[in-house]
Amino acid sequence: MALSLTYTLIHAEAIRVLVSSGFDPQLGVYHLPSYGRESLACDLVEIYRPLVEHWVWRLFADEILRLDQFSFNTGGLCKPCILGKAGRAAYYSHYEYKARCWRKLMRETARLWLARLQYDVSQLLQSEAYAFVDQTDTLWS
Repeated sequence: MALSLTYTLIHAEAIRVLVSSGFDPQLGVYHLPSYGRESLACDLVEIYRPLVEHWVWRLFADEILRLDQFSFNTGGLCKPCILGKAGRAAYYSHYEYKARCWRKLMRETARLWLARLQYDVSQLLQSEAYAFVDQTDTLWS
């Protein structure tokens, strides 16, 4: 539950960072575009997966989150465990503190991606291959 919740929240953070940086979060590189999925946001989250998993593990190791803060439904497949009110309070206060760091890292990553993309596009526009494509494109118009 805690790991799934964290991935849901960090994915939403990634969407916001990408949109504010001028990217379309649905056009991914490693995750293929799929209807309703923000593939580039998934790509961005992948970079921070080890940090997220370690953070959630620390929540349990440091006993910020404990098993007694969860309720378990053993009778069905839907919602097998639910984080209780005390657990949610502990989780969200720690998440907000940590998310500030992750937001900063994601913004920096998006800036680096944008700078690299701008550089690659400028190199392409200056290349002979692009000049050839541009000339043949006007022949067909």
